[in-house]
Amino acid sequence: MAFDPIYDNLLAAVKDATNTGLREAGIDVRLGELGDHIQEAMESYECEINVGTTYLIKPIGNITGHTILPYSIYGTKSVPSVKTNDTTKIEEGDVFAIETFGSTGNGRCHSKGECSYYALNSDALKVDLRVLSAKSLLNVIKKNFSTIPFCQRYLDRLGQESIYWSLTISSSPALLKIARLYWIKKDLTLRK
Repeated sequence: MAFDPIYDNLLAAVKDATNTGLREAGIDVRLGELGDHIQEAMESYECEINVGTTYLIKPIGNITGHTILPYSIYGTKSVPSVKTNDTTKIEEGDVFAIETFGSTGNGRCHSKGECSYYALNSDALKVDLRVLSAKSLLNVIKKNFSTIPFCQRYLDRLGQESIYWSLTISSSPALLKIARLYWIKKDLTLRK
């Protein structure tokens, strides 16, 4: 849902690209070719923002969808939203998050600033935590989130301290927001 109808085409482009990814995905489909279908759907749209300023809508190519593994939201295969040379095939039993990001910018973004979300790293080296508050926080994370990503706000709601304490946590910085750049994300889960 867009709160201003000016962004309806941007939202429609992202929905269409995501639905195209779902429709075209299947066993033995190459991920690079799937990205081509997603890109073609996305780039068939444009968006007029402010009277007379028309933007072509592009997929953000350096953010991808991914497989979902048991107890790990981010798997080992990436689903691009642009054409690539990736010849990896979708296999029976794969579970994917098809994530498309549409933008009026150049189709790239980069990270900047503090981390915006975290996840327990299930592959991290197990370390005996000596600080009681760290042990307590780790137990809260395991109980409430396990390996599912979360943000500091969720810990605040549980009455917990800041997350900046442990190497067992993977963090992702916030995506850079650029003035006069508009983008929308859409994701769906697919099991093949």
